[in-house]
Amino acid sequence: MKQGQHIGGWVLRALAPCLLAVLAAAAPQERESEGEWTSLALRVLEVSAPGELEVDRGELDGLAVGDPVLLFPRSGGTLRGTVINVDTRSARIRLEDEGAAIAAGVRGEARVPPERFRREEQTEPLHPNADPPVLPPPSEPRWENRDESWRKGMPLLHRARAVRPERRAPRVSGRGYLIFDRTWTSEDSRNDSQLRAGTNLRIENPFRRGGTLRFDAEYDARSTVVPDAANEDDSTLRFERLSYAIGGTRFQPSRIEAGRFLQRGLPEFGVVDGVQWETRRANADRWGVSLGYLPELDARFRPADDLSVAAWYRWNADPSERFSVTAGLQKTWHGGSPDRDLVVTKVRYVPVNGWSFHGSTWVDFYGSKDRNKASGPEITQAIYSLSRQGNDGGIEFRFRRLRFAELLRNELLPVEPGQLARDRYDRVSARGWTRARKDRRLHGEVGLWDDEDEAGGDLEAGIEFPGLFTPRSRTDLTAFATSGRFTTSGGGRVTYSVEDEEGRYDLFYEWSVHRADGFSSAVDDFVQHRLRGSRSIYSLSGFDVYFDVDALLYDDEAALSIGLRLEQSY
Repeated sequence: MKQGQHIGGWVLRALAPCLLAVLAAAAPQERESEGEWTSLALRVLEVSAPGELEVDRGELDGLAVGDPVLLFPRSGGTLRGTVINVDTRSARIRLEDEGAAIAAGVRGEARVPPERFRREEQTEPLHPNADPPVLPPPSEPRWENRDESWRKGMPLLHRARAVRPERRAPRVSGRGYLIFDRTWTSEDSRNDSQLRAGTNLRIENPFRRGGTLRFDAEYDARSTVVPDAANEDDSTLRFERLSYAIGGTRFQPSRIEAGRFLQRGLPEFGVVDGVQWETRRANADRWGVSLGYLPELDARFRPADDLSVAAWYRWNADPSERFSVTAGLQKTWHGGSPDRDLVVTKVRYVPVNGWSFHGSTWVDFYGSKDRNKASGPEITQAIYSLSRQGNDGGIEFRFRRLRFAELLRNELLPVEPGQLARDRYDRVSARGWTRARKDRRLHGEVGLWDDEDEAGGDLEAGIEFPGLFTPRSRTDLTAFATSGRFTTSGGGRVTYSVEDEEGRYDLFYEWSVHRADGFSSAVDDFVQHRLRGSRSIYSLSGFDVYFDVDALLYDDEAALSIGLRLEQSY
């Protein structure tokens, strides 16, 4: 048996009992109180747009617009975001670093004021034989307005009128940011630099008609320096959004948006340069249509000759929207020629207690003119999640499927005809966590995957200690292993984070050994070390600073990266 396979197999066997214990003990936890805030556990359901995510917690769970959110990806570090939209049992999050790569299933937590979960203390009822309390003599009336027009059965605020959007004062909010990253590598003494500067601007009621104007843009500059070769420099100005929307309120159920924007009814249909109309019916159902051109998916996000027509309908079992089914159709033309026929369906079931289900299915339809696909439907993307969260633990089962869609539009890097026909990726996984004690949290995940070249599995198990060294710290120890036909790896990682009055420190270390079959003995085994440290500083004025250092060592090569992000919210 080869050394790498022996290491991978040993780690898999060592982790399996730990993971089974976690999954068997997993029973739901929702929130944990820590000091002046309450930690509300959540998971990423899907990535709807760069920097925007949907999570499995909503208004009924205690979330509100503006709540800070922390996400903990496997690669280490902490991603910070803010709740920008809340539904009954889900919410949309905007990341501070919109370029960060995040996947569905990543865990996180929202910081929620504990007052939202406190109920008024109930006084102890009197004994049936007890004397009634002696009340003080009545004093002068407390309220001068007796509201004599109120009658029994009327709402308490029956005469109060909400301020209509067009009568509210204009309000400007958003953020501006500056991000700098630089990487040095020992291979050819190469270094890469990137500078990003952008803004996300939102103006409510700018024209005194109750609408909202939004503008997002970013300037990117990149530089690559390689000794004894020509330098590579490039800069782009990217307009990601410029739109005006009106309606979609309690006073106006219909909503129309025009410009460049991410489609709201079904974000899966992408960004469009055009117009979208949607409405809410009296029974809580929603539907809408859109027409416009899809921008080119390149660094500049330039307008392209890809016309899109889309329509969608969302059925809700009741106004709480705990159970909903959405279906949509998108038809596109590339340069005037028919291109994509896409049907997207989504199912969401999120009861107050019990098992929750989220499912999203993309089906592409092909005809006789498609050379690399058989005529008929094909599921090109699917994500299904069945989970349960509660007070002491949680468990989730997930399935994911990916295929290349055959398109005239260049949505991806150049794909060979053979890749269109045979490339695939399917993965099924189970993850769980349980609170062993008040100061310990066990977590684990097991997954099986299959693609066009090989099949394999991965496994990880870990333990987290809240408040191990200081009351506002977290320490996590995790072991992991992956085994496939051509590669085998195993290792461990240590994550430590602590909060202070000004922000947060994060430290991350990972050690792993990798074995690649089919290579010479000189290059088939290597050990990799990764060390990362970051500092986040938050201020009441909305000015935040983030700094990180990341080092990677493998064999005789090394890489060092530093990053700085400055952000001003207003």
